[in-house]
Amino acid sequence: MSNEVKTEESVQLTDEERDKLLRINPYGLRELQTNIRNKSDQAQGILNKYKNEEMVEGIVRERSTELIYDYCNLDSFDLKAEFESYMSNLSKK
Repeated sequence: MSNEVKTEESVQLTDEERDKLLRINPYGLRELQTNIRNKSDQAQGILNKYKNEEMVEGIVRERSTELIYDYCNLDSFDLKAEFESYMSNLSKK
C-alpha cells in the first residue's frame, strides 16, 4: 500500500477497512477525505455565521440602548430606577 494512503490522519479506518475500500473504489479514500473536508468547511461556515450574527446583535443592542438613553434623557443606566422615578413623577401630577 502506498505511504500517502497510510499517512492520512483525517480518515480513521482499520487496515482491513482501508484495503476493502481501495479494492472496491481506488479513489474511495480520496473521495471520503474530500467529503470529510467539505463537511468540516460547512460546519466552520455555519460557526462563523453564528459568531457574526452574535457580534451584529451585540452592536445593535448596544446602539439601541444608547439611543434610548439619549432620546429619553436618562441620567443613569439603571433603567428600573429611572422608570420608578418617572412613575413617581407621574403620580405627583
